[in-house]
Amino acid sequence: MTSQSYIPKTRQIILPTAIINVYNKHGEFVKCRALLDSGSQSNFCTKFLFDKFQLTGKDIAAPVSGISQSICNITCKTETIMKSALLLLRKLAKNSNLRQEYNNFLKEYEDLGHMTLTSFDKCDYDIVIYLPHHAVIKQTSSTTKVRVVFDASAKTTSGLSLNDVLKVGPKIQSDLFDIVVRMRMHPIVITADAEKMYRMILIHKTQRDFQRILWRYDPNDEIKPYRLNTVTYGTSSTSFLATRVLHQVVLNCRNSNAVASNIILRDFYMDDLITGSDDWQEALKIKDELASILAKSGLKLRKWQSNDSRVLHNENNQLDKFQINDGTETRALGIVWHPREDTLHYSTDFEIKNDKITKRVILSQVARIFDPLGLINPCIMKAKLILQEFMQLQSDWDDEIPDCLKQK
Repeated sequence: MTSQSYIPKTRQIILPTAIINVYNKHGEFVKCRALLDSGSQSNFCTKFLFDKFQLTGKDIAAPVSGISQSICNITCKTETIMKSALLLLRKLAKNSNLRQEYNNFLKEYEDLGHMTLTSFDKCDYDIVIYLPHHAVIKQTSSTTKVRVVFDASAKTTSGLSLNDVLKVGPKIQSDLFDIVVRMRMHPIVITADAEKMYRMILIHKTQRDFQRILWRYDPNDEIKPYRLNTVTYGTSSTSFLATRVLHQVVLNCRNSNAVASNIILRDFYMDDLITGSDDWQEALKIKDELASILAKSGLKLRKWQSNDSRVLHNENNQLDKFQINDGTETRALGIVWHPREDTLHYSTDFEIKNDKITKRVILSQVARIFDPLGLINPCIMKAKLILQEFMQLQSDWDDEIPDCLKQK
């Protein structure tokens, strides 16, 4: 699969239009022509239409970019990012195990073709952006405990980050709330995730210089530049690109399998599948069809779980829980589905260092809890009220909570 969000070299761009009827203030239909652009994040009308509808307006100052134009001037100096890379390497040198895990992760990245070695003087455009990266250790993961996260929000020397200038894209996936509610309506529930989903989606070759990194596997080697070839977790357009690829899978198979197409369209959140059926035979059929359809597009479903063991008769290494989250790497607490009991639980692994409760600690602990259904809002609300009172005391972030609030 290839995600192509690039500007073609030709200056001729064809966009669809449609004739529509719009009510004016007198309740009469006025025939207008609308430009259909699903990628647009702003709405405009012509001066002619503005006058025709006798609209009222006010002057504002807003930057507008058109085709082959940019509102940003982002620059990234190699010297600055080199200092960041050296700092990371010195940190990893103090922890040999972490260093090895880091090496293994990026080596796999390169071996799978998800990143390739390049050179400092080779680029398709004048702009090259280097992304800092760091390790995220996730003990709750059943596969990769150490992951390398690329920071697309890091500011470049121009004061802008890659995420600042990327188009996020429209929201085209269901809310997690809706998906989880539908999950509880199924007597038989099945869940899975798409293995390395983002990394199965290629970025067009002309765009890969916008997501470079610096790395060396051996301390004795020189630091070298690499291009990331696939959709990169941490970029602001990740969610749209991944979901849009799923929509394309649906368009490709809708005529041959309407049921599976609707499930892919409605019951995926990021790379997680959360769906179900009324009986185990139908659930098994859905499972096999989804696996087959997505495999043809290079997406492998894994970590299958169900509250009925008959659905998983051919699966190995079945897990005893399914973490429901919003894709945030650092979120440790949240809602967990236990398939064997078919119940929802909340993890409460709070960790307070030095037994010192501060404003920063309270905010950090509350923010880590993920509750898409709002089931434990009464419990969280108490902590939020304590934090609100604490904030009114005008104390510093690392000041310990006063005794009067500790008792609450």
